[in-house]
Amino acid sequence: MCDELDLLELGRGGAVHAALGALVAPARAAPGEMVKCYVQREGSTRFDLFTEGGEYLLTARQVPPPARLPGAGLLAGPLDATAVGEELFVLSQFREPSAQRLAVVRFGGAGSERKSGASFEALVGGVSIASIQHNADGNDPLCLMSAHVPETLPALGTPEAAAGLDGAAAEADGGAAPRSVALPTKLPAWSEKLQSYTLDYRGRAKMASSRNFQLEGQEPEQPKGQQQPGGVRVALQYGKVDDNRFNLDFTEPLCAVSAFAIALTTVYWS
Repeated sequence: MCDELDLLELGRGGAVHAALGALVAPARAAPGEMVKCYVQREGSTRFDLFTEGGEYLLTARQVPPPARLPGAGLLAGPLDATAVGEELFVLSQFREPSAQRLAVVRFGGAGSERKSGASFEALVGGVSIASIQHNADGNDPLCLMSAHVPETLPALGTPEAAAGLDGAAAEADGGAAPRSVALPTKLPAWSEKLQSYTLDYRGRAKMASSRNFQLEGQEPEQPKGQQQPGGVRVALQYGKVDDNRFNLDFTEPLCAVSAFAIALTTVYWS
């Protein structure tokens, strides 16, 4: 669980904040469990990530849209071809707007419809830690996505990576591209009784929302002699608690930064 990890260290001015290495390391949880956190929205453009126990981890700030996107508003501004490569969110380890950036989420492109073909990428120090594709299931009104994350990450828990320098990116470029793991949306079932789509969030989603979702991943391989037939498990879930709070639970191969970045992209869902 988050609060069982060595996540905290003293920062500037004696402030306690999350250790960088822990934020970009794959989540470790007991078998069948997930790291449990929550996202709190502060105002219209700031999102804070906390452990379930209330320990502060990260802040994400939504970047105002460029002037060339007429009518683009924060939280749900239109995204089109002119915005490809634009930074949409900047993540840091402190709440101050001037805090040093740790990661960015940028826009990768979009199809003709807002929920069809929109893509995003999360980067730490120039290294991609998650690529996210939004799509629609034919004429189905469901908001769906799939995420791809590296099976293994280069050493990102360094000051150079946090400063957005080229060291980590150069290290990644020098070798073979890491294998990626696909995490598709877990499809909900339609409930005639509730007249809505439903998923089992194990009590972590308290309110209905189009932004509630789960991503599926393969069960990790077990040590030799303990192997079970390969199965599918929930690797990430995002569930609404109140108007400004969502629970965010995740497990390997996701890290705190990649899970947070994936969840942030749902602000572009209606």
